Amino acid sequence: ALAQSSGGSKILLDGNALAQSSGGSKVLLDANVLAQSSGGSKVLLDGNALMNGVGTATVSAPTSTLAGGGGSVEAGGAGVTCAGGQVNVSGGMVNVSGGLVKIN
Repeated sequence: ALAQSSGGSKILLDGNALAQSSGGSKVLLDANVLAQSSGGSKVLLDGNALMNGVGTATVSAPTSTLAGGGGSVEAGGAGVTCAGGQVNVSGGMVNVSGGLVKIN
């Protein structure tokens, strides 16, 4: 079944569900979930989770954690913690600064 608004937005319901705005953004619900903006950013939830942006990507919460493969990065009110079996930092210039710098 297809429903279309006078403004051009559409909803298609068959074995899946597709909602598309007149501005070009869309949400597809099938075995997975795909949300895509007209600017090209998207979130795909399947066996994996993918967030892809053409500009800046921001995660904002009191505590934000990125974890996988035994390593993690956690940012919270007390600071940022990076942990893993091996942690590498490289760059043309690497700065370490703070009121107290501890190296074990």
